[in-house]
Amino acid sequence: MEGSDYYIPAAILIGAFLLKGPVLVRRWRDPMVRAVSGLLLLGGAGFALAAPPTVLVVNRAAGVPNLSAPLVHATLSGFSTWCLVLLAYWREGPGAAARRQVRWWSWVCAAVATATGAFLALGDAPVERLQDLDTHYASMPYLREMITMYLAWHFVVAVVMAVTCRRWSKHVDGWLRAGLRMLVAAFALDALFAFLKSTAVGTRWAGGNLDGWSTDLAPGVAGVGAVLTAIGFLLPQGERISALWSAWRTYRLLGPLWRRLRAVAQPESGLGTPKWWSPVDEALVHRETDLQDWLHGLAPYCTRTIMTDTIERASRTGMSTQHAWALGAATMIHHAIESARKAQHSHPTKTLSTGIEALAPILGAGSHGMARVAHQYSVLARHSMAA
Repeated sequence: MEGSDYYIPAAILIGAFLLKGPVLVRRWRDPMVRAVSGLLLLGGAGFALAAPPTVLVVNRAAGVPNLSAPLVHATLSGFSTWCLVLLAYWREGPGAAARRQVRWWSWVCAAVATATGAFLALGDAPVERLQDLDTHYASMPYLREMITMYLAWHFVVAVVMAVTCRRWSKHVDGWLRAGLRMLVAAFALDALFAFLKSTAVGTRWAGGNLDGWSTDLAPGVAGVGAVLTAIGFLLPQGERISALWSAWRTYRLLGPLWRRLRAVAQPESGLGTPKWWSPVDEALVHRETDLQDWLHGLAPYCTRTIMTDTIERASRTGMSTQHAWALGAATMIHHAIESARKAQHSHPTKTLSTGIEALAPILGAGSHGMARVAHQYSVLARHSMAA
């Protein structure tokens, strides 16, 4: 296997970790966020450390042949354990029951990692092996135990995760079910990885040679499994991602109307523009609040008759009720903005209460209703400029 076969899944996992970076900073105290971030980081680090070029650099830098082996085994054991940790938080929440499971799994992982280093120190591995250490030293005292323990732990975690995720997926739906089913496939591949490695090691014990299963087949299977694991754990956040996308789309649709009203409103009015790094839902709240305030200021120039007449004309052309209403509201706002712009140095002739009554359906339409109105307004504004 070439280095790229290891570095590609490593880059995918670490890239996913970096994408989670802003969330990790904002919600560091959330154990779920820490668990997902730790899983992605450990998985990426494990593959990067297992790449033959990295193995060579680590061994030469330390001056100890095969020192990278316990580092790789410990890191990937940590990755396996972190999968169990995240599953505990998924199922139990951040309560005492989940914390007990996390502590237990963490102690087991620490014992495996410590024993891995101890076995390497006790064993005799003088010849550096960049890819086939597991099979080359399969029968060597202490190294045999190190390899067996690592593969056994990996296999146990994979089976536990696959079975648990499959059972759980039958009782949930939506993004969570999709994530769990992806994890079933991912951990089935992890179990296959451990099986291929173990079979190659066992064949060596019997005097045969299936080293290719360990050095050629197993790493590729593990790489696909790791990527599917990352996807599986990220998929349940699809609902949140969908909500953020909807908020961003609404924010963008409100833009033309927001900018036009800002130009008409008093300079000191409004909440101002949020920082570019502000969460999109926070930016949307700012924009909606500004629109609500500025539309209230526009109330004396709003005429219900313009809105109702436009809705009636649009309905007669076959336009849907929803779109006709949005067009009517946008037309009234468009006329009100022009009237306010022309009357900047005079007093409006209509009363505030009449305008507020005309605006009430728009102010109460919510984010999506306001976005439809803003979209229709942008169309009207473009047509007005073209004329």
